[in-house]
Amino acid sequence: MYLTAWLVVMTLVALTPAATEGRGRDAQYYLSRWSSKNSPKHKVFTPSATESLDVNNAQIPAPPGYTTASRLLLTEAVTELVPITADNTQILPPLSSPRGTGSRNTNSTEERDSRLSPVFSLFNMASARVRNVACTASSGDNGTCYSTSDCARLGVQLSCGGVATQNCTYFVNSNYPTAFDGVGSCQLTVNKIRNDICQLRLDFDTLTLSQPENNDHQCVNDRFTVSGGTPVPTICGTNTGNHMYVDLGPGATTPSVLTFVTMGPSFERKWKVKVTQIPCNSDFTAPTNCLQYYQGVTGQVKTYNYDLTSGLQLSNQDYTMCIRTEKNFCGIQYMACTDTVNAEPQSFSITGSTAQPVGSVVGAADCTRDWVTIPCVSVDSRSPATSCQDRLCGDNLNTIASTTGGNVRVFSFVKPFILVYHTDSQEASSSPAEVENRGFCLDYVQQPCV
Repeated sequence: MYLTAWLVVMTLVALTPAATEGRGRDAQYYLSRWSSKNSPKHKVFTPSATESLDVNNAQIPAPPGYTTASRLLLTEAVTELVPITADNTQILPPLSSPRGTGSRNTNSTEERDSRLSPVFSLFNMASARVRNVACTASSGDNGTCYSTSDCARLGVQLSCGGVATQNCTYFVNSNYPTAFDGVGSCQLTVNKIRNDICQLRLDFDTLTLSQPENNDHQCVNDRFTVSGGTPVPTICGTNTGNHMYVDLGPGATTPSVLTFVTMGPSFERKWKVKVTQIPCNSDFTAPTNCLQYYQGVTGQVKTYNYDLTSGLQLSNQDYTMCIRTEKNFCGIQYMACTDTVNAEPQSFSITGSTAQPVGSVVGAADCTRDWVTIPCVSVDSRSPATSCQDRLCGDNLNTIASTTGGNVRVFSFVKPFILVYHTDSQEASSSPAEVENRGFCLDYVQQPCV
């Protein structure tokens, strides 16, 4: 939609009877600029052929309603006056050279130009177009450019009870950016914009819910769930900066529903979730069953609610993290993220207790409750490794069982690059008890082929 169309409506409103009183020749000239004998669509701006125009009391017909047809009509009318060039620089012709024949004295022309210049100065900006392309707002949000009125009509930022029918929609809590401290259920329904949409990507620009309960780390108070696609785990706590993929499958499917449930003690919740619909087989489509999908030679992967200060490993998690193999890279290195908060690093803490550290634990026989699987991972940076492990747990990242080995760099040369994360339903109630596990945060660097 052209910004010019909006400016035309403002100009028409400005030319009320009061504005045209005593300026008959100017009003007649102005109306004549909109007439087109060859286009009946433009008669909305032209007096009937059987009517005479009382130029001293000119009545400008109101523009049509705010519909696609009227926007097209206004756009065409402006185009007749203002041909838009490739560089979007052409503006209205000077009023001193009006269209048509007839003599006008210089003083009359200058007087008319002076009176109408405030109105027509609006058109100096009319060559700018609002194009529906990807853009970044002043707030830092990424999305599709629309005019202010179209944004309001389309509903690109929705809250409780909203229905998303556009791509790149933001789902926010009530009264965002003010935090929400209350009890309730807030849902967003997401309809596919096309049948060739296969996935949703949910980016948690802001996501702060209450922590899971302290005993077994289950989301019994606040929680976020997704229905209508492949099953995804329930999450809660702090997840700002994380993301989630939801597989929908091709063709017409049932809508997806994103749900925030808030209950329990007073807590200031806040969320802003960007919902992106991803076409099948696009460059951004995640492999099937990858709840998290990362791209790039280097990056960082972390579990939901990972936070070194107050985050607790969530129970009942079972999902796959995937990392796209970049061109000319054959392996990947993982290293526990730096912990600047705790005296004993907790950036890899899946099983055990802060009171009774267990060190690094490996293998299916010993990692039976909570673990991460990395295919054939070892401390050997060469491929193929002489020996490797698949399942790791404990409170240190290592491929060798040790209470003193600490976190080390580990490598995998199995493609695709994936991590499978699993937690059961118990923490403190298990035997032996597991206390204050954080989950994990790993920095990765892909290794070039040699």
